[in-house]
Amino acid sequence: AASRGTAAVFDVRIDAPDAVREYLIRHLELLRFRHLPDLQPQELERLLGAAEANVRDLLGTLGHFAPDITIALDEPATGAEGALRLVRIAVQPGPVTQVIASEVHVAGDQAITAADDDARRQWARVQRNWPLEPGMPFTQQGWDGAKSAGLRQLQARRHPTARIADSRADIDADRHEARLAVTYDPGPAFRFGPLQVRGSQRYDSEGARRIARLPTGSVYDEAQLLDAQLRLASSGYYDAVFLTLDTEGTDPQAAPVVAQLR
Repeated sequence: AASRGTAAVFDVRIDAPDAVREYLIRHLELLRFRHLPDLQPQELERLLGAAEANVRDLLGTLGHFAPDITIALDEPATGAEGALRLVRIAVQPGPVTQVIASEVHVAGDQAITAADDDARRQWARVQRNWPLEPGMPFTQQGWDGAKSAGLRQLQARRHPTARIADSRADIDADRHEARLAVTYDPGPAFRFGPLQVRGSQRYDSEGARRIARLPTGSVYDEAQLLDAQLRLASSGYYDAVFLTLDTEGTDPQAAPVVAQLR
């Protein structure tokens, strides 16, 4: 890596709309080599050969899948002392790809056909709150955020071990259209088991359980877990409190909650 004070060995000029230009300046790999000492002409040519693919990939994360990219190298004029080679990158990003369809599924049918009305309402909220609706622009950041948001809603109640089983973004670059599909695997439904107190030295475990008031037997709810943690932390008896649900090798219908106390 070049030291921070090393002089540039070539310049880069990017001609693109402001938002695209700023994004390329932040992430373009070619710019990492501007201050590389003793960069040879053939090495720069090799970097330019890879630059177009890098620009195209970066534009794809912004939803531009059919850009017009031109990259040229200008050598300094003969006798121009101190002048640098100039890499000119011209970008016409083209239209932003639009979402035309979003499909949100759950693996199996347990979340939809469950007898528990609360379970059905939870799954309906995941579908209803899906943030990437038809007509919205597609970006990689928005796509990743939408998938994570749905997963967090499942993990916050009943399904702490939920995961993304499959996801797909089909892009039609010619039509500037994106069809999205994600399938969640909710995993088993969990209920609160007994509170297991660890690390407490001055106070007995039963006192910690009375303060926490964990709703043993109830459906797992992250908010209730955090409330119990807050009650312990606010009691004044402990310097540190951290509650976690034990999801490994336990009965999901009576999963222990481990309280690490100091």
